[in-house]
This record gives sequence, structure tokens and C-alpha cells, in this order.
Amino acid sequence: MGRKKKQIELEESEHSSLLHNSKYHPKAEVREKCQAILLNHSGLSQKDVARHLRVSEVSICHWLKTWKESGLAGLCRKSGQGRKPILSIQNTEHNQLIEKVLQQQNQSIKSIQAELVKELSVDMSTYTVKRYLKKIVTHGEESVAALAKVKRKRATKTSTKDGKHS
Repeated sequence: MGRKKKQIELEESEHSSLLHNSKYHPKAEVREKCQAILLNHSGLSQKDVARHLRVSEVSICHWLKTWKESGLAGLCRKSGQGRKPILSIQNTEHNQLIEKVLQQQNQSIKSIQAELVKELSVDMSTYTVKRYLKKIVTHGEESVAALAKVKRKRATKTSTKDGKHS
């Protein structure tokens, strides 16, 4: 004899809420969890749902349990959960350090990364540095202004080396 199928029972309002969030929630992970609950409700076993969504069966069990205990709010990641960023835009030390490094280095990601690793004593890849620089540029006017200021200083330095004055 096999195990008894565990299917979740949903009220009409819960079903419509899950259906809406499985399509339109801004976070992909929440959409996926909503789909898992709906698939289980439609009659698929936890194992089949896991196979369909390409996640572990343990994850499906956890999502179903969280849904039963906390509803939709339980499916959203809480603040403070997840991996903390190596470089953060909100960290003023990181912002000041990147400004200093950008003034010294000639826009080589590897040299910027090496300097940041040395200064912060934290391993990071060149991709981490690229993502951080991209966030700085796209984050807001202040960041763009700071990078423009660094570029102007660099341009001034190179023009004075060549004997040209602006």
C-alpha cells in the first residue's frame, strides 16, 4: 500500500487569490509557490508537483505547510532572509571605497575587483563588481553624478599629462 495522497483544500476566495498571484505577483518565487499549491489542489501528488516545477519534494512540502499556517503572506520571503549582498548600495563605506578605487584604476574590472578584495578583505568575483557598478549607475541621479565627477577628474588628469588644458 502506498502513502495517502496529501491534497490541500482551498476555499473559492483562496483559489482565486492563488490563481491571481500565480500569474501577476511581482516575485517569481511567489508565483511558483502559488502554482505548486494550485497543482496540488487540482489532484497532483507532491512528488508530481515537484517534478513538474523542477524543485525538490521537500520544498513542495514546506510550501504547503507554510500555506496552511500563514496563507499567502507565508509564501513571501521575509525581510532579512536570503543571502546578504557582498557589496551594497546602502553601505556608505562601499560607496566611498568604490569612488576612491574608480579614481585610481583605469576602468579595468579586474583591477577594481582586486582593490576591493584587498580593502574589504572579502572574496568577490568580477561579476559581483559589474553588478554593483551597474546598480550604482542605474540607482539614481546621485550615483550617476558621482561617476560623472570621477570621469571628469580622470579626463582632467589625462589632459594635463598630455600638456593640454581645458
